[in-house]
Amino acid sequence: MTTKTTALWILTLACAGAAGWFAAMEIQQGPAFANEEDAYERFLYAFSVTDTLDRTETVARLIRRLTPETLPGAIRAFYDDPKDIFNHDFRMLMWYWGQQDPRGMLKEVSSWPEMRAQRMAAGEAIYWIVKQEGLAPAKFIFDGLPNHQRDPALAHLVLGAIESGEESNLLDVIDTYDRRDERDFAAGIVVGRILLSAGAEKLVEWVEGIPEGPGSTNDLKAVAFRAAQDQLMRHDEFEVLEDWLERIDGEKWTRGGGWRTIGVHLARRDPIRAIEWARALPEERDRDEVLSETVRAFASADRMGALNWMRAQPPSYELDKGAARLVYEFKDRHPSIAIEMLDRVQDPEIFENARKLIEVAARDDREDVQAIILEELSRLKPRGFRDPSSSQSDAPSS
Repeated sequence: MTTKTTALWILTLACAGAAGWFAAMEIQQGPAFANEEDAYERFLYAFSVTDTLDRTETVARLIRRLTPETLPGAIRAFYDDPKDIFNHDFRMLMWYWGQQDPRGMLKEVSSWPEMRAQRMAAGEAIYWIVKQEGLAPAKFIFDGLPNHQRDPALAHLVLGAIESGEESNLLDVIDTYDRRDERDFAAGIVVGRILLSAGAEKLVEWVEGIPEGPGSTNDLKAVAFRAAQDQLMRHDEFEVLEDWLERIDGEKWTRGGGWRTIGVHLARRDPIRAIEWARALPEERDRDEVLSETVRAFASADRMGALNWMRAQPPSYELDKGAARLVYEFKDRHPSIAIEMLDRVQDPEIFENARKLIEVAARDDREDVQAIILEELSRLKPRGFRDPSSSQSDAPSS
């Protein structure tokens, strides 16, 4: 094949590919609707399609054929037939409508009886107002939304701000909320979006740049730190998180987080990994306390898994909280297991609190069963107070 022939062949392929691409785009988008009534009829027909994939493709193709002049026909079809409309149908309409007239969309849909539409419209409207006008105008509208629209709109407000390069102003979004649980909710969305869009290092930098407050756990910096730690764990950014915690250890705004929180979080996902991680901590990182809380979280999340693991371990002070949690988990389900776990406890205070749990639960048992349980309890003492040479028998393990 000559150079000229090769070049012609490549050019032919390129032209064919381009023609195919344009043809595909024409099929995907299609010609504009003839008028508003045409749009109305075609969307009503689309809502009769029951296959999910076909329905999504059909509605998406129709959305791309809309123009500002024919948009009212689509809006009318959505309003007239809400019972047959899927959530993703609403989202596609709001995506297009929001680009054209976000304020008008929010005003009109807020009067619709369909609650789903109100929530989706709020999110898309806020997003496009941020993109078109900036964060301040969007936040002004966001602050006036009712709660059922405000909560779903928050993620869109944050996303629009980050995409527009206004993440430095997102503290104002968190500060809009007063209560700690509300701030934690808002901060979780803010830092989650920063992490996904800019990465872990950028998130750490953003949190550290927040001015410190007077020391309350509701201060913006403390709230943002807790949320950032949670998001870093959720996305397995443990190396970044551990390096960060080493560097900021002792800062007042890190209270309520830190090493213990990592153990508790990991225990709910991968308890053995969490326990191994906690045991590998240096003593100066409160290793025993972190391990204790980690085991307790394991017992809360998976009582049978924790029970089997606990039975394979020698009793120790750092396992007391986990044993006591298992007492709580089994006191009603299987009292003999609760007594078995109580018999492992070293610390007198933890022992006494756990013993009372079993006593209270036994009041609902038959008198003969209650008598057996109380007799077993009367024989037990905290292991930390026992004579090492004592031959006291172990509690039943069945």
